[in-house]
Amino acid sequence: MRDVEVTWQQVARWRLHRQLVLEPAPNAVAAAQRLCGVHAQVASSAVLIAGIRTAARAGLDAALWTDRMLVRTWATRGTLNLLPAEDLDVWVATLTDRESRRRFPPSWEREHGVTATQLHAVTHAVGEVLGAEPMTRAELADAVCARLGDPALAAPLSTGWARCSSPPPRAGSSVRGPARAVRSHSSVRRRGWAGPSPPSSLPPRTERSCCGSSPPTGRAPRRTSRAGGASSRHRRSAGCGRW
Repeated sequence: MRDVEVTWQQVARWRLHRQLVLEPAPNAVAAAQRLCGVHAQVASSAVLIAGIRTAARAGLDAALWTDRMLVRTWATRGTLNLLPAEDLDVWVATLTDRESRRRFPPSWEREHGVTATQLHAVTHAVGEVLGAEPMTRAELADAVCARLGDPALAAPLSTGWARCSSPPPRAGSSVRGPARAVRSHSSVRRRGWAGPSPPSSLPPRTERSCCGSSPPTGRAPRRTSRAGGASSRHRRSAGCGRW
């Protein structure tokens, strides 16, 4: 490691390069791999995000619903992302480990209207009731309530918030399916929808994330007061690309 002094313009350009804005990826799958997911909480925003980062503007729908090389599911920051199907096992393992350490204080249960025990039961039931055919939110809520014999879960299962809908995908039980109508969504069993894929030859996921965001140093750029304009001082790893 060594200190390298760079200008803020160089830092901005490096970030744009690593975020595939200056040199786009060949397709949406490659972009999602490099970025560790394309944010897709709003489906139309994912089209824009992938569009400016890929050389092939079309093909996102085909990658999602025909080839199924991408899946839309819950990932980082508790939001929906487009992830490569071949990376899904790694994401599920990571998110499952995180969920295992999650705590549910009484305030959380009061706010969300479900207990930790109910949430774990829902997560397990979703994996049992989902099949190869996508189910709407209402259909899935009815099926889970019937399986658990708990009609009180209908309300929290029917909401658009992630109180009950995000744990099953994080556990690997489900992914988002194609929308049947405007402003609607469906869920489908993950196994069989996003089948096994060959191992990736790209760098490990943590390395991709670090290289796509900032040098993995644990510290932010700091300004210096040298003549000739503002600059920053970074310590960078040789494996993380050029400034």
